[in-house]
Amino acid sequence: MAVVAILFAGVLTLQLPQVQTFLTRKVTDALSSKLDGDIVFEKLHFKPFTTLVLKNAAIIDRNPATDPTDPQKEKVDTFFRAGYIIARFSLKGLAGSEGEGIHIRKAYIADARMNLVLQDGKDTTDKGTDNLSRIFRLKKNQNKKEPSPKELFHIRNVELDNMSFALINYKTRKTPYHGGMNWNDLDVTSIDLKARDLMFKGGIMTGEVGELSFREKSGFECSSLTGKAKVGNGRTIVEDLKLKDQWSDIDIPLYMMSYDSVKDFSDYIDKVKMDGIIARSMVDFRTISFFAPQLSDNKLRVLAEGRMEGVVRDLHFYNISAISQAGGFSGIVNGSLTGLPDIDNTRINATVRNFHLTTDGLGRFVSEWMKGGRLDLSRFAKGTVFNVDASAKGLLNSMETEASISSEIGQADVKARLSDLIISDKPIGIDGTVHTEDLDLGQIIGTDIIHQTTLRTGLKAKLTDGFPDVVIDSLIVDKMNLNGYDYSGIAAVGKLSERAFDGRIICNDPSLNFLFQGTFALSSKTKNALYQFYANVGHADLNAMNIDKRGISRVQL
Repeated sequence: MAVVAILFAGVLTLQLPQVQTFLTRKVTDALSSKLDGDIVFEKLHFKPFTTLVLKNAAIIDRNPATDPTDPQKEKVDTFFRAGYIIARFSLKGLAGSEGEGIHIRKAYIADARMNLVLQDGKDTTDKGTDNLSRIFRLKKNQNKKEPSPKELFHIRNVELDNMSFALINYKTRKTPYHGGMNWNDLDVTSIDLKARDLMFKGGIMTGEVGELSFREKSGFECSSLTGKAKVGNGRTIVEDLKLKDQWSDIDIPLYMMSYDSVKDFSDYIDKVKMDGIIARSMVDFRTISFFAPQLSDNKLRVLAEGRMEGVVRDLHFYNISAISQAGGFSGIVNGSLTGLPDIDNTRINATVRNFHLTTDGLGRFVSEWMKGGRLDLSRFAKGTVFNVDASAKGLLNSMETEASISSEIGQADVKARLSDLIISDKPIGIDGTVHTEDLDLGQIIGTDIIHQTTLRTGLKAKLTDGFPDVVIDSLIVDKMNLNGYDYSGIAAVGKLSERAFDGRIICNDPSLNFLFQGTFALSSKTKNALYQFYANVGHADLNAMNIDKRGISRVQL
């Protein structure tokens, strides 16, 4: 009975706020003595063997880093703070059975903030550190021991309510910032998380995210993220990852990050290798623009699936199936991107196969890359689906492309340099060659006068709003079916725009020998037109050309 009475008195004593505060101060002081920081709190409540509540708890950095670009700037001395930390457990869970660690039924953290500050090392041989490693005196052990196979803890349910996270990079070497999400100055707010079965065992952390949402100051908002995660031994593996934001709905059955240490995340672009399998997902370029800001005006939406691997700066993708949500193009892409996130210096090396497109789809696709305006190609080749095998190589702003195009109305081969694709104040430029084989031009432009045409041409074009500006360096027509007659031996050069034409056409066909040269210009102010034409017809067999069907009919001018 005496023992029971003593235990009962001890339990009652532990519930006294003064006793709880005294004991907790002793514990936090002991912990603080082993850290480069101080653990503080406003209030503690402990309900023996069931609940622990901490109010306004914080971990304060004793030696916060100074911003080298502004030494007068206020230092970030708070590593972590929380309005409330509540843990619910049982006596059995705290004691743990053999081979098992501490079991907690639920951990709840409200109104918390974590500030991760990166800073340079002491000299050029030091790769730098961060406040987390410094406060907790974490040092990379060169003779790292194998982690214990025993379970350290198991939290059945975890909830974060209105947490925020900041990453501040004071290092000299930083990720170049071009807009969108700033990896040197991240500020993630409104973090709401519900997770379960958070466990640390054998040096590996596992858990399942039931729901996660957050907002970053760049404007990116994740409305929902779920998945199962495993972290440890230099890898983060996420299975069944599903992410939704304002525009995209992405399903990734497997996503893995590989790295040497957590510090590699301070240089995520170059040091963290990613592997991912993408299931059929809706990907909107407005989502991508937060990571590639030069795409900020691009609103393409595609259904995508495939596989990717590599670091951000050297990313490879395999069998990526892309289907336009608006219709008009679909295909499979393989290749690589090197240089991200610096879009201006990013290079592409890609091939496209089994790509199906319509002129309407092509116009919408090109329009998203144009700086204002719209390229309307819907009136051409209505109802025709073109099959394309193509390749692209070079800078995203200036690349060499090749394409083999086939359809029920003929085929064409195109080689072209595309320029100014991502420069905001210049129209897209095209400089290349086109070779057609029995291509039905009448089906393309919507007339029965002209049909199968075989030609070779070299041209330059600027895709301005409305009608493009075209310069034809050379045009050789080996065959052109016009009004039922197959013409040959046609050559031309010239310039063509919405308001002007200046060109020369020569024909040495057996039924037609002629020279045409002329200019046309329309004034943008007066709307008056200027015409200057010259024509010389050496020989024309009107009957052979199906112009005059009454019999022999020849003309010479």
